[in-house]
Formats: sequence, C-alpha cells, structure tokens
Amino acid sequence: MWKDRCMAQSRQFDRVLALLVLGLSCWTLFLPMPALSNANAPAALVQASLATLDQQAEQRQIAVIAASVLDGERGDFERRGVQLAQLSPEQQSQVRRELAVDIELLAQTSRAAEHERQALQAYDTALMGQTRDLGALAEQLRSATWPIVEHLKLYPPPLGTRSDWLAPNSNYFQTRAITISNGTLEQATQAAIEVGRASYSQRQLRELDQTYRQVLDQYAQTLQQTITSQTNVRPWWRWVLASGLALGFAGLLWWVLRAILAKDWLLLAAGVALAAWFGLPWPVASIGLLALVGLIGLRPSLAACLPLLAIPLYYRARLVGNLSFPLNETLFGISAAGLLLHVIWRWWRGQRPDVAWFKTSWYWPIGAVALGLVLAAGLSLGSSGLVEPATALRELRRTIIEPAIWACLALLLLATQRVKAQSMLWSYIVMAAWIAGDGLVRFALGEGVWATTGVPRLIGLLPSSTALGVYLGAGLAGSLALALSAESAKQRQLAWLLSLPLSLGVLLTFTRGAWLGVVGAVALVLLLQRRWRLLLGAAGLAGVGLAGFGLIQPSLLARVLRLGEGTGSARQEIWASAWRAVQDQPLLGFGLDQFAQLEPSRYGIPQIRFLTLAHPHNLLLDVWLQLGLLGLLVVLAMLGWQVWRWWGSKQALGLVGLAILADLVIHGMLDQTMLGGDMIYLWWSLLLISVWRPSATEES
Repeated sequence: MWKDRCMAQSRQFDRVLALLVLGLSCWTLFLPMPALSNANAPAALVQASLATLDQQAEQRQIAVIAASVLDGERGDFERRGVQLAQLSPEQQSQVRRELAVDIELLAQTSRAAEHERQALQAYDTALMGQTRDLGALAEQLRSATWPIVEHLKLYPPPLGTRSDWLAPNSNYFQTRAITISNGTLEQATQAAIEVGRASYSQRQLRELDQTYRQVLDQYAQTLQQTITSQTNVRPWWRWVLASGLALGFAGLLWWVLRAILAKDWLLLAAGVALAAWFGLPWPVASIGLLALVGLIGLRPSLAACLPLLAIPLYYRARLVGNLSFPLNETLFGISAAGLLLHVIWRWWRGQRPDVAWFKTSWYWPIGAVALGLVLAAGLSLGSSGLVEPATALRELRRTIIEPAIWACLALLLLATQRVKAQSMLWSYIVMAAWIAGDGLVRFALGEGVWATTGVPRLIGLLPSSTALGVYLGAGLAGSLALALSAESAKQRQLAWLLSLPLSLGVLLTFTRGAWLGVVGAVALVLLLQRRWRLLLGAAGLAGVGLAGFGLIQPSLLARVLRLGEGTGSARQEIWASAWRAVQDQPLLGFGLDQFAQLEPSRYGIPQIRFLTLAHPHNLLLDVWLQLGLLGLLVVLAMLGWQVWRWWGSKQALGLVGLAILADLVIHGMLDQTMLGGDMIYLWWSLLLISVWRPSATEES
C-alpha cells in the first residue's frame, strides 16, 4: 500500500511538472516577448523621448532669444578682452562686470543646449531600440541609418570624435566669468579670448544639433513606415519548426527537472511562485512575492539559488507600482525577508543558530573581497572624473553592495549545510538551458533576432547577442565540464542533454568571444584530466569543420566573422581610448557605469551606430576604469585565489568551477563579463564554491 501511494505521488508530480513545462513552451510560442527596460524600446518610449526633446528644444529657444542681445559687437568677446588693457581701472571694472553678465547669458544658453543634447541622445537611443525590436527586419534599415552615422562623424563633444572643438559647456563659461570678475588683468583678457572662441563653437554646435534632429526625424519616419508595412503572418514552416523545437525542448527540460527536483513539491512550488512574480502584472504578482517569502522561510536554501536563476532576466524590469527594479534586485529583498522569517521562526521555537561555523577560517576570502570591492566603489565616488553620481550610486547598490550581502548570506547557508554548492551550479546551468531553448524557438519564429551586421544573431530575452553569448557561454562551459568530469552517469547524462540547447544557442549568437571562451574552458578541463586524445581529436574536428564551412560558404563565413564591422574592428580603438582614460584617473577610476559618459573627443572613443559603448570590452580595463587600482587588485587577487584552489582538482565541482571561470576570463578579454549588475552574481557564486570545504559525506 505504501509503495503504491509513493508511485501515485510520483506520477502526479511528473504530470504537474509536465503541464508547467508545456505551459512555458506555449508562452514562448504564443505570447509576445516582453520589452526590455533599457534596450528594446516600445513605441511609447519613443513618443515620450520625443515629447521631452520638444520641451527641451523650446527651453533652449527661450535661452537663445534671451542671449540675442549679444549679436553684433557686444558678442565679440575677443575684441572686448583685448581692449581691457587700454582702459582706466574704473572703466576696466565696469567692462568686467558687463562681460561677466554677458557670459552668464552664454552659460544659460549652453546649459539649455546640454539638456536638449541629452534629449537628442535619448531620442536616438529610443529609435535604435525600436529598430532592434524588428529583429531580422532591422537589416533592411541599415542604409537609412548612414545619414546619422555620417553626421556623428562631424559631431563635437560629447557625441563625436573631433579633437579640434572647444567644448562650450556651461561650467566652462561660468569659470571664465569668475576669472574675469576676480582675476588679474592678464587672466581676464585670456578668459575673454577663450570665451569668444567657445561662443563660436557654441553657434556651430547649434547648427549641428539642428541637423542631428532633422536626420533623426527623417529616420523616425522611415522606421514608422517599415513598422506599418510589415506583416504579422508567418509562413507555415516557421510554425512547424518552432512547434517542433518547443516540444523537443519541453521534453528535454521535463526530463532534466524530473531528475534534479527529485519529486520535491516545495521546489516545484518555488518555481511556480517565481514565474508568477516575473510574469504577472502588479499587484497580482504580489501573490508570487508572498509565496516566495514563505517558501524561503521553510527552505532557506532557495535564497542561495534564486538570484542565479534571475541573471538572464536582469534587463526586464519588475514593475512594483510606479517603480521599476531588476528581477534579481527584487529577489535579493525577497530572500532577505524569507531568511529573516526563518530566523524568527527558529527563535520562536527555541532553536538557537549554529555558531560553530564561526570557528572556521576558510570563509575569510568572501569578507575580504566584499570589503575590498565596497571600499573601492566608495572611493571611486570621490573621483574627479565622475560624470553622473546618480548612476554610480545606483550601480553601487545593484552591482556591489547587494551581491556582496547575498554572498555573505549564501556563505552562511553553505557553512550550516542548508544548501549545497552543486545546487547553485545546477540552478545556473538549467536556467541557461531554458533561456537557450526559449531563444531558439523565438529564433525559428523570427523573433529575438539582431541582424544589423549582415548575419541574423540570436538575442533571446537578453538585450543583445553579446550579452546572451556571455550568459550562455558560461552555462555551456559548465555543462560540458560536468559532462566530462562527473562521476555519476546520471549527472553526465543530464549535463550532455543540457549542452544541446546551450551549444545551439552559443553558436547562433555569432559571438566570437563566447566561442573562444567555451573552447578555452573545455580545452583546460581536458588538459587537467590529461585526456590528450580527446583534446587533439576535438581540435582537429573543429579545424576541419571550419575549413569545410569556409570552402562551402566563404561569403557567409566572412559575414559570420564580421571582418571590418561592429565592435570587432573597433576594439583596438576602444581599448586605446580606455587606456588613455585609465591614465587620466589611475587611482580612483571614473566610478561605476561611467564609460558611456566620457567625452569621446577627449579619449578618442569611436562612435558606432546601433551600438552603445558602455564599457571598454575588456575585463581588466573595465574594472580599473570603474573601481580604480584598488578594485583591480581585489579582482586579480580573487582570480588568483580561485585558480590556486581549483588547479589540479580531480573533483567535478572544482573542474566545473574552473571551466566557468576560464570562460568568463577569456570572454572577458573581449567583452564585459563581471561589472554590469547581472553576471556579478555568478562571479560571487564561483568564489563561494572555491572557499567551500565540503564535509566527508558531501565530498563523496
């Protein structure tokens, strides 16, 4: 009787799991892809940015009219400055006061121009985001963007790359006004001459701003015509292909989850609550929120895994009333609330916390890295190169403080054996496989595609193909390492199954950094295992396949490699500009998420249409620019510790951790894989696994 009851419960669990997985597949097939919070822009965002631009343009026009009194001889500041030496002291004081008043008018005009220019950038970004939403259809609009590209080649700071412009910003005029009022005669004369030259740049800049607005409006009309002319009817073969992929991935995911969840209804309920919190509108989604808090109170180990599950959904905002947060930031708060509930429940029942783990000394790297990163980020806020303090403070919360606190909480759960390190890795790999499967189904439907480099590239639920390549590449490196090193045949089987969608996903992102990272990670695992034949065979097979592909489709291979396009050809320029910026602020850096705010003309940052250069595409330069020299030393020490802990390891856990770390470092030499708010949680989990000392039972 008892055996029959267990079998019935097992079959019921399998049915419920199958229905949930099938529901996810139907969601992929029939529901539209949710809009990104900061990349794929809906039409409403374009309209909002246009309304803001019109408002700022009106304010600038008012300032220009107020400064119209400077037309003619009164606006010849160079002449007025030179004539100061010919006047009596009383006349000099009078002229100085008049110059300061007139320069203040220029400062007001410049301030209004800066606001309008920011609105122009936002309008441009919104239009490019709406273009990205078109997927493969965006390829047809490449020629329409070239007028914008050609205009930006002439555009002065802060958007262009010309070095012969004197940037007429408001601070520039205000400091010169102070010099004219309080400086010596020579200083006042020189300041007036500089103001005259800057006012000339200001007038020319206004003409370029007007041209920029015109080309953006023309492109907006072309974009709208393309959107209205596109058809929503997909050919039958796309539906057949997408349906087959959806069912195949649903079956694969059901088989893997069936083995991993091990008939645990509480874990299944946590998955349902997470889906409700992510997918349902507010305030209905609060049901999922309350359920997650309660489930974490019952099973604290969930708090160590949920942020890893939310990594790919970082860019899709969770709306809470009128506020917007990344999903993993909300899960951080939910996890903290659930753990607090668990502690209160234990104290109420008279159970005291286990403090024996405080006697161990192996957890010190977590505290050292957390303290070092927080200190480096805090010091960077005092950098003279900081442009947007509000952005830096936001990233300090999301990228540094919250992940560090989560790592300390996860360390507590590991030390008290409430969660296993393997569970954290499985959470990341399984979620990456689902994201890959979802993206492949959408790819078959013609959605989630980025095709502005000549080749349709998979982006899925992430903002770009490169971001997806970073995420899936780390998952594929971990799954392949697990498939090659796990002692359990069942784990090896599950890892190989998960590698199928991950391999296809990484391949279709056409992200060369992801390819190199995965190849390097697998080669490292085979090297440490001394599996020479397999290593040489894999290298030979890859070489033959690439050569054969080049012979059959040489033009397609050239487009895949994207020689001369995108950030690939511009990376050397980006690295050079980042190095120049590092030399400008070597100790403190520029602060978190400030690279996109640097003046391109000052550091020679290239401008690329459809692409936002928000980071220097190099792990070490990125850390140095954002966190300064201290942050760079902390990250290098963290990497050295992990390699020292895992090098020569024979256990699957160490090899998997080393493979993921190798992928992140190799790919990080070409892209951003650490600082950015999403992947930082994976870096912390790798550090947690490296310091973890399993018990004898867990080790076996």
